[in-house]
Amino acid sequence: MVNADIPSALDLTDALLHVALRADADRVWIEPLALNETIYTIAIERKGKVLATTTLEAVLAQAVIARLAVIGDVDPTADSSTTGTTKIRKGDRASELVVMVRPGPRCPYGLVWRYGRCRPY
Repeated sequence: MVNADIPSALDLTDALLHVALRADADRVWIEPLALNETIYTIAIERKGKVLATTTLEAVLAQAVIARLAVIGDVDPTADSSTTGTTKIRKGDRASELVVMVRPGPRCPYGLVWRYGRCRPY
């Protein structure tokens, strides 16, 4: 049985990509909280300024990271940092997505991704 109140990792990843494109973000960080590895924080940034933050349970955050890794052709289980790229678009806005997955000391994943400037497609 699926809980309708909890979004799937696919839906959440899509929403995150849409929001980042719409906000013309250049970085999105998904990382575990320093003192609580069961909670991850997501921060959306543009030009070094934080536009929005939220938190997710670790299982859902790690599923989002794994989904982004698949989109960016990155192995989320690698022992060292790995990077991949792909193009993404929403409507007439397109950007290059650079996905970097890095193993963390306390958890299996940390993630940083950057967008090139969004341009009309």
